Amino acid sequence: MIWPIPDLSNAYREKNCFSDQGDGIAADWLRDPSPWRQQAADFQRDLRCNGIQDGETLMDVGCSHGLGPIEWSRIGYDAWGIDPNGDATSFIRAHGAQAWSGTVLDPDFPILSGVGAICSSHALEHMPDPYAALRKFWDLLRPGGLLILALPHWGSAKAQAERQDWKWWAPPWHIHYFRHTRLAEFLKGVGFEVRSVATIVSPDEEDEPLIRERLIENLAGETVIIWASKPH
Repeated sequence: MIWPIPDLSNAYREKNCFSDQGDGIAADWLRDPSPWRQQAADFQRDLRCNGIQDGETLMDVGCSHGLGPIEWSRIGYDAWGIDPNGDATSFIRAHGAQAWSGTVLDPDFPILSGVGAICSSHALEHMPDPYAALRKFWDLLRPGGLLILALPHWGSAKAQAERQDWKWWAPPWHIHYFRHTRLAEFLKGVGFEVRSVATIVSPDEEDEPLIRERLIENLAGETVIIWASKPH
């Protein structure tokens, strides 16, 4: 982790490199939404396989322009995008999903419980208190609900080789850095049951198929993805 924890309470409410990146991805979606619609269909299949019913409440925390929630809403879910950036959440509302401009830790956050699944991609590492966020996720999820996290993997071969030259070593924006083993322990400490742990090898990692295969087999890719559930 980065210490002392920087005060980023207002940073994400303003235009920055992350919101600019989101603008570009949203423009791609407006030109051709078909890749995101396929992702939503694949995600729906995975949710069904994990006991999440069609039409349940889904949340994407730290979602930028919320293309996931927009597509989830289109196929019938009660979908919410959560992001501090007001421009991003206005975009979400304008395209058919619900949105909250702020964080799940806000005192007036409108959802209290009963959520079927919470996704958070490349967001936990930005949060000043990830433990508080995970406890809130626990409170929001219904028994049997799913938590899907994706974030930069400090235990990856590339991160360990490059250290402070690694592309995702980005203080003060990225505050916390997790290995997949410690992230799994962290989730279990909150009470979650870890269902699966995987890492993704990014395109700029080794191109040789055998090396890429070993990186995947050894959970040494640059992005770690964990599926966990709240016990019944």
